[in-house]
Amino acid sequence: MSLTLAHEIARGGMMANATQSSLVSRNIANVDNPNAARKYAHTISSEIGIKLGVISNSVSQRLLESVLGSTAKSGELSSMTNALERLSVSISDPELGISPAAMLADMQEALYAAAADPSNVSLLSNVISVATNVANTLQDAANLVVQVRKEANSDIADATRQLDTLLKDFEDANNKIVSGSIVGRDVTDQVDRRNGLLREISGLIDISTTTRANNDMVLFTASGTTLFEKAPRTIGFDFAPLTPGQPGGLLTIDGVPYSGAAATKLGGKIGGLLQIRDDVGISYGRQVDEIARGLITTFAEVDQSATPTLPDIAGLFTWSGGPALPPGGAVLDGLALTIRVNPNADPSQGGSLGLLRDGGIGDPGEPDYVYNAAGSAGFSQRLRDLAAGLSTAQAFDPAAGLSASTSLLSLASDSAGWLESRRSSASSRLADIEVLGERAVNAWHGQVGVNLDEEMTSLMALERSYQASARLMSTVDQMFQAILRATGAI
Repeated sequence: MSLTLAHEIARGGMMANATQSSLVSRNIANVDNPNAARKYAHTISSEIGIKLGVISNSVSQRLLESVLGSTAKSGELSSMTNALERLSVSISDPELGISPAAMLADMQEALYAAAADPSNVSLLSNVISVATNVANTLQDAANLVVQVRKEANSDIADATRQLDTLLKDFEDANNKIVSGSIVGRDVTDQVDRRNGLLREISGLIDISTTTRANNDMVLFTASGTTLFEKAPRTIGFDFAPLTPGQPGGLLTIDGVPYSGAAATKLGGKIGGLLQIRDDVGISYGRQVDEIARGLITTFAEVDQSATPTLPDIAGLFTWSGGPALPPGGAVLDGLALTIRVNPNADPSQGGSLGLLRDGGIGDPGEPDYVYNAAGSAGFSQRLRDLAAGLSTAQAFDPAAGLSASTSLLSLASDSAGWLESRRSSASSRLADIEVLGERAVNAWHGQVGVNLDEEMTSLMALERSYQASARLMSTVDQMFQAILRATGAI
């Protein structure tokens, strides 16, 4: 081996050592960066020693997909769980007695108590008081549904704007990676940035990725709609006012609609919010509306004449469309927002308690709606019938997601069970996915991320390599000096 070759080998080793030391320093600086992958340089051996090739990141597409998938599912379930917990306030703890089901049970108990002593003003007043609580509870539940759906709609608008911004940032990072890859430039920092953006995007929407030549990445939604290819695809959202019982404005990605039933295919925070707005919120709102409709129907008053000709009308409970009854067997969206106790039976509003016992609440001027025609103070049949009516099966609209034929008390109980089941399921699945997500992230860091112990070990190895190259360089220098002195050059 010539001295010149030895010098080149030593010089190449020191240059490679300097680059690798720089990479180790960059790795150590990123040890707390959750999106950073370990950087390393490819070594190339030749007759004049080693040199470094392209600088790369550690890569595991399988682990990256696992992290993105768990992040999307966590985002979806988190947004749904938060909204369902808000809605569960309307049913509360049944033992507290403030849910619709508990209130209806109280209503039945108050009616039976009044029927036992129908001339007792205190007991009749208690019926009105409980009835007012029932109406207020249903109104509160309906207003809560409106508020939760409205908040979900606003959050969808915010999330779509955030997604649009992230996709533009993704475009910038992807373009730098592609252009750098073409000319062989170090793009590892941009790859880390792009991976971080992928995680943020997957929190908003479930995505899949494909990498093409020059590390160019294409993004798709979980159902296959193109989200990004060279440039972000158009994301549209119609932020229109919501109507009770009706889906909100359309969300479109590259022209494909994702509202309504298609929301379950989207995933991420946006997908979860769409399900709350257009599925869970609508279904629960309709259940509350059906309870209100069933209540008005149960307390309706019927023509008591020998030959009935008058239509059935709203009695103790009425609504914005009263005194007419809402259509039978069909949900009327938004009905619960307007249910109230009929003022004709409420002394605080100028009404008469006696109408509760005798009938004629819906139209006090029409005697044919009076059940106690004799005016007997001990008349209790009307109160008993009303109490029994709460346990009597009637027709309900299957569109509410519950039984089409059941009692009002059972419907209210089933509705509470339906909501609690949804909340409990989402909460349990969220806890599971958070554990899986943590494991996926730990696996990512373990295989791809920066490990401080490994980097310190590499740094020690590089130090020994540097010392060896330095000794070789020093030895070659001494030999050159000896040759030059021997030839009289110095």
